[in-house]
Amino acid sequence: MRLSHKLLRDAALFLILISMPVYYLAFTYSLKESSKSRELIVTRQLTSFQNTLKEALWNGDSPYTRQIVSTLGNIEGVSSVVLYDDKMEKIQESNSPSKRIPFSHDMYKELESNQVKQIKTKSEGSFLVSLITKKTDQGLEKLGIIKIDIHYNDLIKSAHARSRTMLAVLLGIFILIFFIQFLYLREFLIKPLSDFEKAISEMNVYADIKLKEDPNHVFEIANLTKTFNHMGEELKNSAGIINQQQMQMINVSKMSALGEMASGVAHEINNPLMITTGFLERIQKAVQNDPEKYSEIAMHTEKALKGTQRVAKIVKGLRSFARNGSKDPMQEVETEKIISETLELCFERFKYGEIQLEITKTVSGKIICRESQISQVLLNLLNNAYDAVTEMPSKNKWVKVEVADSADQNKILIYITDCGPGIPKDIASKILEPFFTTKETGKGTGLGLSISVGIVEEHGGKLYLDHGHDNTRFVLELPRA
Repeated sequence: MRLSHKLLRDAALFLILISMPVYYLAFTYSLKESSKSRELIVTRQLTSFQNTLKEALWNGDSPYTRQIVSTLGNIEGVSSVVLYDDKMEKIQESNSPSKRIPFSHDMYKELESNQVKQIKTKSEGSFLVSLITKKTDQGLEKLGIIKIDIHYNDLIKSAHARSRTMLAVLLGIFILIFFIQFLYLREFLIKPLSDFEKAISEMNVYADIKLKEDPNHVFEIANLTKTFNHMGEELKNSAGIINQQQMQMINVSKMSALGEMASGVAHEINNPLMITTGFLERIQKAVQNDPEKYSEIAMHTEKALKGTQRVAKIVKGLRSFARNGSKDPMQEVETEKIISETLELCFERFKYGEIQLEITKTVSGKIICRESQISQVLLNLLNNAYDAVTEMPSKNKWVKVEVADSADQNKILIYITDCGPGIPKDIASKILEPFFTTKETGKGTGLGLSISVGIVEEHGGKLYLDHGHDNTRFVLELPRA
């Protein structure tokens, strides 16, 4: 889940969780304050009528008493007013009938003379009462008790309305604050993190990615940006060093391959030269004995020229192979040309090692490549095949080079197969790793196959071991031009 989505979700959950407590607190507070206000108003009205009510009760003025009770009953929020005499008999009643006051002797004692008191009971709820007395020569004489019931239904509705309004205002304020905070976080946290995510996904040794350093960012983000840019520079510098070392390893591998075929190359060059020398000597003798034997001279001369051309071809192949071709431009090259020139370099080595080198070409075509690098890959594979079979006891030793089309005909497949029984699984899993070798110390660097894999992948192809073949077979897969 994205950080922005999580913030929005958490904010919505927060608003839902606080809405009920806020509503309850607002409702309770509003109802409490309005109830106190109403009770205070009724208490003041009752207090103002006490002296008048006292005189009316003392004089037995029922009409006036009824008028006072009616007036008190018309006060907003009063549901009923009941006047009792000193024997708790109902004298006057206003509005709806009221239940008899459940007074006990102890409750009488709690009432102070002419003081208004609020009483709460389980049966009747909350109401106001006042003990009406008159001072006489014999002391305080109880004249009666007045009870006023107050209803709160309208106050409850009003409290709900005010609570909803307050909740809406608070939620609006919360949403506004959160929106402002969200915009701030998006600008100074979410956006920089998104830039980091994009930069990291695009980062490689070739990309020059540098994030903009904004002094307005929070300290942690600004520091992270500086660290990331520094890491990118270090990565780029390290990539340059690694590239240089890789070029050195390629040259080491190349020189190793040249060393392995040195003896074969010596024979390759020596034999044509000896042939050339021999034919030239025969020409000398032919001319000395019979100057008129022109046809024989021409034949021997042609053979001598072919020998020298073969020497030139071998030397050209060596020079092409030995040079650093990593910076050469990619060019369209015939597959057959690369294979034939590479085989020229190692043909004599296979011949003197008594290993049959077979070539099968079922297709031909061009590939876009650096010719010297693909030649290096083929030579590494052929040298490995030679080393693998040279110590085998069998007399029928062979290495096959086959060229075929892929199933979709978009790639050219070059198979290098030797007569070996295959590579064990534990070795096959590591055979393409750098510095892994099964050769004796001093005979192999363990770099040939790993470098070859890198070269082939750079050309958009694949180099892999065919695990399904009965013999040891490597497959070089290159896209057609």
